[in-house]
Amino acid sequence: MIVALLAAMLALNAEARLNQLPRLEMPGTARAVPPPADWLHGWLGLYVTGRHAWLKPVRLRVVQIESGDVSGDPAWELDSTDEPAPIMMFRSLPMLHAGALRPPLALNTPIPFDSPKPLELGRLHWQLAWHCQAAATQPGAPTNSLCQLQLTGGSQTQILEAVERDAFGSPLAGATTVLWAGDLDGDGKPDLLLTTERGDLPPLTTLWLSTQATAGELLHKTADYVPEELC
Repeated sequence: MIVALLAAMLALNAEARLNQLPRLEMPGTARAVPPPADWLHGWLGLYVTGRHAWLKPVRLRVVQIESGDVSGDPAWELDSTDEPAPIMMFRSLPMLHAGALRPPLALNTPIPFDSPKPLELGRLHWQLAWHCQAAATQPGAPTNSLCQLQLTGGSQTQILEAVERDAFGSPLAGATTVLWAGDLDGDGKPDLLLTTERGDLPPLTTLWLSTQATAGELLHKTADYVPEELC
């Protein structure tokens, strides 16, 4: 009885430890420390070929590489065994299941500041658009703008990102790209993978799912991914 209880506690602790590791990965990710072997299982890859998209199990492989760091320490590259590789890989997200997906609404599409991006799926008509207003500055100083990336669906509006633009209209933190827009979790509503450039910092990729949305939300930020800096 005690042995079984200890085994169950160890299993729970191991799963909790794995769930603290990233739940999103891009093929080709390099890390300074190799991940635990059991973390390499249980992944789903998002694959797109033309208008066809699907989720399917994918196994990661780890390859030791040169990090390029001045210390000369090695790094470990995480990749899939599939060709072509998935555009994103997910782990410990039980709302996602292997199988065919509806055609994507957008792929690798920048969101310009002066042009809304419609997201139409069935009878749903959503829209992504930047909304900017002048930021408070001292008299005579150049006027920057505070811009919010807003998702609108019906009577609901949700702020997904916020950046600042300089007086010449350039974003100070970088642009946002729709890496994927389409139904990932099978509820008939659009889901999003957004990548935002952050200047000198690594880009941030966020996963927004409709099935996880709470009151007042169209989508809920469910996971994120930031490449590891090796030097």
